[in-house]
Amino acid sequence: MEDSEAALRGHYDRGEERCRLSSAIGQVEFERTIEVISRALPAPPAVVADIGGGPGRYSIWLAERG
Repeated sequence: MEDSEAALRGHYDRGEERCRLSSAIGQVEFERTIEVISRALPAPPAVVADIGGGPGRYSIWLAERG
């Protein structure tokens, strides 16, 4: 396994991604990302595939909006 792959796997194995968007800079990232995503979203109800592979924060946000 390459060093970068090992580092990435370690990051996810430690659960750091789960609360990353709760930090101060993470909140800014989340708000900016949903601003950008919102420009391309179809009107609800809609079907959207969230294939990011993270803990689901954006999936929850999308589901709350139909």
